[in-house]
Amino acid sequence: MIKKDTDWIYGFKLLAALLVIVHHFALFFYPAFITGDLGDLRTSSGIEVWFSKTPFDVLSWGGNVCVCIFFIISGFLLSYKFFTSKKEPNLKESFIKRYFKLAIPMLLSSIVYCIVLYLISLFRSNGACFETLGKTGSYCNFDLNIIKVIYESLFGFFIDGNVSVNPVLWTMKWELIGSFLVLALLYFIGKNKNRKFIYIILIVLLFKTTMLPFILGMVLCDMYANDKFEKVFSKIYVKLFCFALGFYFCGFTFVAWGTNYYHFLPLEVGDANIFYHTIGSMLIILSFIYSPLIKKILSFRIFTKFKNLSFEVYMFHWLIINVISMPLINLLIRYLDYKFAFLIMFVISMLIIFVVSYYLGEKILKLTGSWTNKIYNKFFSPNSN
Repeated sequence: MIKKDTDWIYGFKLLAALLVIVHHFALFFYPAFITGDLGDLRTSSGIEVWFSKTPFDVLSWGGNVCVCIFFIISGFLLSYKFFTSKKEPNLKESFIKRYFKLAIPMLLSSIVYCIVLYLISLFRSNGACFETLGKTGSYCNFDLNIIKVIYESLFGFFIDGNVSVNPVLWTMKWELIGSFLVLALLYFIGKNKNRKFIYIILIVLLFKTTMLPFILGMVLCDMYANDKFEKVFSKIYVKLFCFALGFYFCGFTFVAWGTNYYHFLPLEVGDANIFYHTIGSMLIILSFIYSPLIKKILSFRIFTKFKNLSFEVYMFHWLIINVISMPLINLLIRYLDYKFAFLIMFVISMLIIFVVSYYLGEKILKLTGSWTNKIYNKFFSPNSN
């Protein structure tokens, strides 16, 4: 029996995107959660430093973990259509459309960033820039170069991974390469009866690289779509074990590594953060795949209605934090205690992030779909002139 249900994945992606945002708020306004440095404390109790050395510091590991989750899910969703239809992907069409579906929203969102930054630059002399909190700089001293921004959005992100105007989009380089890898593997080995051995070889060869989560996403999809190991992973104690172990690996950070929780884990695994967070993310996703209750919750209408919002908030939250959250909290701390100032700023910022992302991001994604098809049909389709 072939399973056909992916609605829950979009709900999971949205929760992961929200965790990325929370991580970046901590980076700006409660940096000790990330650094474990006493000099970065924002509370009198110093709870941030204590938390940073435990597996439960989701404010620290959430950002990197969620990137791994996005990569695994990309591998899963790219493989899903193949394993449920057994139809080989058209590599040329898939590669070209995948490129433009990443490059176009990067370009359009970067143009929005540039417009906002230009408007801010007009008021620099009038005190529009505020002292920044934490270790992350603001856009007040940003050198706006529109040619550079366009280049990075269309080509540079793939060549060197740099997207200076919106640094959170560094992931797009690996998203593109990983997508190409998964599509190529589906084409060449997707119908091979011995592909499980090829998976093992690929995992061994790529376990120190950023490509590992894409391969694991493909493996999870193959397992799930074709009912492999369902009896094993459907058992409640197996799912709980996978989730607990996954959460533990997701909690790995170099700050926590020096504690009794993680000091015995080897660091010679490429990028240790990516490796352990990939394994942890895979185990958590594995526990969700075989959990009907979790999937039902993540398929609620509130999630499916905003299925694309995960990418939209990912595109725009960095801008809001820099140009609204920072000045706002610096204004509020003149009159309020820091924690209350942060709470008010956070609520206002989140509302703005959701409104901007939903209305502006939705338009960008619609344009992306339309332009991608037009560009392909016009210049790359076998029927193009």
